[in-house]
Amino acid sequence: MAANAEHLKALVRAHAEANDDLSYSVALQVAAKSARQGQGKFAVEMRELVETAQQKQSRAG
Repeated sequence: MAANAEHLKALVRAHAEANDDLSYSVALQVAAKSARQGQGKFAVEMRELVETAQQKQSRAG
């Protein structure tokens, strides 16, 4: 998996602070790193998950 320890710590911090924007940002960083490492399928899946979550959040208001 392309996420490193710093990414995982950032995700936990963002979750604890209910900071969705930071969570999405870190997830997209993981996706980008994965893509650079040749894990294209995982990268696409991560981007799709973030996009779906952002759309749900924007609809919820």
